[in-house]
Amino acid sequence: MRIKLRLSVLSLVLLIPLSSWAGPFNQFSSLIQSQALKPFALDIGGVLGGAEFDPTPPTGFPGASVQMVGVMQTTPNSNDIVLKDNGVKEFGLPMLQATVGLPFHLDVVAHGFSYDGATVLGGGLRYGLFTPSRLLLFLPTVELSAMGDVINDSAFSMTHLSADASAIWRLPIIQPFLGVGFDDTKATIDSAQLVGLNGLSATATGSRLAAGIDFTAIPFVTLRAAYMVFHGISGGELTAGVGF
Repeated sequence: MRIKLRLSVLSLVLLIPLSSWAGPFNQFSSLIQSQALKPFALDIGGVLGGAEFDPTPPTGFPGASVQMVGVMQTTPNSNDIVLKDNGVKEFGLPMLQATVGLPFHLDVVAHGFSYDGATVLGGGLRYGLFTPSRLLLFLPTVELSAMGDVINDSAFSMTHLSADASAIWRLPIIQPFLGVGFDDTKATIDSAQLVGLNGLSATATGSRLAAGIDFTAIPFVTLRAAYMVFHGISGGELTAGVGF
């Protein structure tokens, strides 16, 4: 059994004023316009998908893990006036995630967070497509995942779907990885100051890229740093944890 507890070093998020994350939610009703809904969904869906991305090899039966990750995007996309008109530059989110290993290289994942009146709940499956033997460490472990989420806030709601593929080289001490992901996010306006916007929905699709390293220089301790690109905009992830 492998039980892993990851306590995130949320520097990328904590260095950002909390208003960067809370502001878009607090001001959504007054700032939202019909043409701004899709860009807003693109940005929020991207960082949510980035938080769910995990290149760790399958937990394995009967293993379990709990982790907390932090991701950030350096700037909103140019059409996201909900964030831009509120003065937001960098923004990000934390994610609490639990994984239970099943037979046949499958993991069941559940995750979520709650902040400033907004909640995210979701989960999905990860599948270890290929795991090389210890004699073939030059080959990567390849993993696929599919996730779904629901976001609820007093002013809006979202449904989010993501798919990811990752490759991690399980070398001693340093494990480099690469990943690609896709997000499909549908946002619905529940409360807007402009007349006629309530009930309006828009769907945004975007892609993600990731490259990073897991460090295991100290036994049972893992540090992760990753550079991410969300639909053409740079960002990143930092994670720290201990494993058993």
